[in-house]
Amino acid sequence: LKHKNLSKGYYEKITYGNLNFLIKYSKTFKVVDAYNGEYSKTYRKYQTVDKNNIMNINSKRNFLKIYDNEEKDIVKFMRKEKIKFKKANSKELKKLVKYSNDIQTKSSDN
Repeated sequence: LKHKNLSKGYYEKITYGNLNFLIKYSKTFKVVDAYNGEYSKTYRKYQTVDKNNIMNINSKRNFLKIYDNEEKDIVKFMRKEKIKFKKANSKELKKLVKYSNDIQTKSSDN
């Protein structure tokens, strides 16, 4: 995925279409002494990318704002599937984003 405002790094693309949901993974290296160092834990940053914009998704609330009209249905789905946004793995996020995109598409078709 190429976008002029997307910073360099490793991304996992969760969904395809007009709105792409990305997970950016990062670690930092801390020098302990001249011969040793250690890596931090892996951090995940969520972003959505469409043709013109990149939006950081810092919370469940930010995610739900994207699907404003479908918020209640998405929250019900998350409860049913036991998906906790911040702790969700890639498989759970794919399921959530797919459901959210599908329900948004259905409501815009009506």
